[in-house]
Amino acid sequence: MKRFLPLLALCALALPASAAWTVETGGSTPVITDGNWHLYLNSNQSRVAYKERTGSSTVLDLRTVKADTGYTITWVDNKGFKGKTDVTKVILPETCTTIWTEAFQGCTGLEEIKVPAGLVSLGPNNTFDGCTNLKYFYADESDREAGRVAVPAGVTTMPPLAFAGCKAIVRVDAPAVTKIGNRAFQNCTGLVSAAFSENLSEILSNGTDHSDHAAFYNCTALVDFFPSTWGPMTIEPGTFRNCNVLTNHFDLSASGITEIPSMWAAFTSIAGVTFPTNFAALTGDQNFRELKKGATFRFLGDRPAVTATADKSPFYTKDKNNTSQRHVFVVDAAAYPAWTNGTDFVAMADIDGNNDTKNAFSTSSADFPTPAHPERTLGATIWGSGNGRYNWVVQAGDETPPEDLGFSILIY
Repeated sequence: MKRFLPLLALCALALPASAAWTVETGGSTPVITDGNWHLYLNSNQSRVAYKERTGSSTVLDLRTVKADTGYTITWVDNKGFKGKTDVTKVILPETCTTIWTEAFQGCTGLEEIKVPAGLVSLGPNNTFDGCTNLKYFYADESDREAGRVAVPAGVTTMPPLAFAGCKAIVRVDAPAVTKIGNRAFQNCTGLVSAAFSENLSEILSNGTDHSDHAAFYNCTALVDFFPSTWGPMTIEPGTFRNCNVLTNHFDLSASGITEIPSMWAAFTSIAGVTFPTNFAALTGDQNFRELKKGATFRFLGDRPAVTATADKSPFYTKDKNNTSQRHVFVVDAAAYPAWTNGTDFVAMADIDGNNDTKNAFSTSSADFPTPAHPERTLGATIWGSGNGRYNWVVQAGDETPPEDLGFSILIY
């Protein structure tokens, strides 16, 4: 064994040592360098920002800055590395607690960032917006996994546009995040699963009229979202709009949500929603546009009010010649568990485009079975067609069935 020691020693000598950081210029805003990177230390000499790169390495390792220079990096500064495409990997020091607004926005070459375990803030907005090749985001080496964003437990808020357009992200694990800002993961088209705190309380979309600004807008690969059983929650339009392979059934029974806004789950394949007893209204339009066959909606309380126009209803469907048309059935809650026998309907509507004035409870159509309990039929109306489209939703009338235990809708 001893005869190999000199060779091992030579190999060790041949490994390049990490260059020490030195102070290139002092003053109130010093510049530090390792001979490759030249960085500003702004605002009390603690916020790091890019100045230039003069060497060939695209890996930035800041772990020894304090030991080498005496300066303590606590923040990645506002726009600190924005648009710098020549950085592929960043290792932040454990002293850093904040990655500020737009810090790495547009860093299309960035593939990996190791963050400190004590990280508490990802800034007000756009932190990694447009980092299209970002594949690794972690604090602990055990969490380093291709496509995974593993957010440290100190981060409780996901700011607007935090990871928007990060198409290489496949999985997000943010166990302490309780608030998600508008467009936080917009256009993350590779994202398959997203998990947040079971105490998640807010998913925003930049106001009431911006469904295309929603947190998960156009996450076209998103299959699973956690939590799917919600406590008290604030939501805005378009939360899961264009998440067209999402499979969750969302249980909102304890959420306190009283209204579902426009486009909330439009163009999705969600399994359905259970609404709370105090749920009051489907507002806006196209709340559940073009759902897949088999989606179920359970209302635990009274029938909600419906706000809709003739061509933009909550259960909006494609035009009459499109084969993806669905029938909407409103099912008595008492019969719901056995609905598959095709009986015990409270009301139903034909939305296959054959007749835009058909009564919601027409038994003359071959599309519908004869109900076993017609006495439970509600006076119901259909929101009719408009602009050549057949986009109806059943809206219950004033009559109350004998067993008013709530009701369910099933997309057939």
